Formats: sequence, C-alpha cells, structure tokens
Amino acid sequence: MFAFIAAGINLWHGMAAFDPATAIGTAFAGIAGPGVWDLHEHGRIRKRDEVLTRRERKALEKAAKAEVAEKAVAEKREAERQAYREKAARDAAEGLDKPRVEEFPEVYRHASVLSQGFRSDV
Repeated sequence: MFAFIAAGINLWHGMAAFDPATAIGTAFAGIAGPGVWDLHEHGRIRKRDEVLTRRERKALEKAAKAEVAEKAVAEKREAERQAYREKAARDAAEGLDKPRVEEFPEVYRHASVLSQGFRSDV
C-alpha cells in the first residue's frame, strides 16, 4: 500500500517538476522496487522453510505417476505369468491323469471321490 502511495507522489511530483516519462519512470520504480524486494524475501523464506518450487513439485508428481504406471505394468505381467503357470500345472495334471484313468479306472474314481469329499451321487 505504501508503495502505491509513493508511486502516486512520484508521479504527481514528476509531472510538476519534470517531463511525463520521468514521472512515469519514478512511479514505476516506486512500485517495482518493493515488488522485487518482496519476491526476494519470499524466495529466501521458501528456501529456509524448504518449500518445493513448482518445477520440483511437478517433477515429483510426474515421477509418482510413472511409478504407479510401472507398478501396474509389473502387476499385470505378474498376473499373466501366474495364469500361465496355473495353466501349465493344470495341463501337466491332466497329462498325468489320462493314463491313470485308462489304466486304473476304479482306483481313480475312488481317489477322485476322496479328494473332493463324499458325494452321494457317485
């Protein structure tokens, strides 16, 4: 507020004593000087308080998004691997079951009943 008062005084005095360019220049200096000092102080205080700049915040957000994306890709890849392992295990079990069923049908039937629990319809 005081800077604007000083700018007004500089403008009024400059118009009366000098030319308009000088008056406008001194009025601008009356506002710009405190403005630059204010920016300097905010920068110093920001560094003291370890507040991140906008660029640093955006870089951290970008890194966090990239990490989330990488994690999603890794989880998807792991799910696909797990599904492949389960399918391979089922195929291997079926490959072992087929000869057993053909060679020992009664034993296989009894083992199936035991492994699934007692069922009345068998």
